[in-house]
Amino acid sequence: DSSALALDHALGPGCSLIARELGVDRVGVWRFGDRDRSLRCVALVDREGDAARTLGLQIAAEDLPQYFGALHGARHLAADDAMDDERTRG
Repeated sequence: DSSALALDHALGPGCSLIARELGVDRVGVWRFGDRDRSLRCVALVDREGDAARTLGLQIAAEDLPQYFGALHGARHLAADDAMDDERTRG
C-alpha cells in the first residue's frame, strides 16, 4: 500500500528528531503484522550504526512470547536497557 510506504519513509526523520531531543542512541518504530503475531522494523535511527541490520527485521511472537505478552498488555514499553529488562530481553 503506497500510503503505508509513504508513512514508513516519513518516520525516519521523526525518529532522528526524537533521538536528538531525548538524547538517546536508538529510536525505532515497529509495526505489527500477521494478526499481531509478528513485528517488523519500519524505521530506525541508531547512533551505533546497527540500523542497516535491523531495518526490515521481523520478529515472530513464538520466538519472544514474553515480549509480545508485554506489548499486548501495555500501551507502550519504556525500557532503559532492553537487554536487561525482563519484558524485552529475549
